[in-house]
Amino acid sequence: MKERPIIMSADSVRAILDGRKTQTRRVVKFPVWVSEDDKLKLFIQKPPTGLALYENGRPVKRMTCPYGQVGDRLWVRETFTHAGRDYEFFADATEKDQLPGGWWYKRPKTPSIFMPRWASRITLEITGIRVERLQDINTEDIYNEGIIKSIPDTLEGATLARFGAISLWDKLNLKRGFGWDSNPWVWVISFKVVK
Repeated sequence: MKERPIIMSADSVRAILDGRKTQTRRVVKFPVWVSEDDKLKLFIQKPPTGLALYENGRPVKRMTCPYGQVGDRLWVRETFTHAGRDYEFFADATEKDQLPGGWWYKRPKTPSIFMPRWASRITLEITGIRVERLQDINTEDIYNEGIIKSIPDTLEGATLARFGAISLWDKLNLKRGFGWDSNPWVWVISFKVVK
């Protein structure tokens, strides 16, 4: 079993702490030599925890998930601040706390990328990994991503959930060039909280 860090947004941390988020999607970073056509035609899931580039029926290149394998652990990096000897987390700050005069507004913040392992309060265990195109996400997986069910088990509820998933994805990934409309390949990582 290995442990690796994973950065989570404040929205994702809240959803994990609420027990709503049990899945995350991360963009597959292909080698630069792989063309868009190759991604569509030659990359297949085999085994389910990785991707293999096949040419003439033989594997040429195997890619494994950089976040680990089933049974490995991920420690969550999130934005935080020092509060004496303790830490306080952005995910716990309300909108009022973030306004001038609020406790979060006044404190110096440390971005999630700089969170050390010992300051992390959430550890996840990977329970499943697969690869798919982003837009292939189904309604159940949208809810597993932490999107709140506004109108459960109806077509209207599923449509609203999909719009919520699109909005959240673009908020986190559009500026990096991986917006919803680009439909990137993603690692789908299922997990359970162990700490």
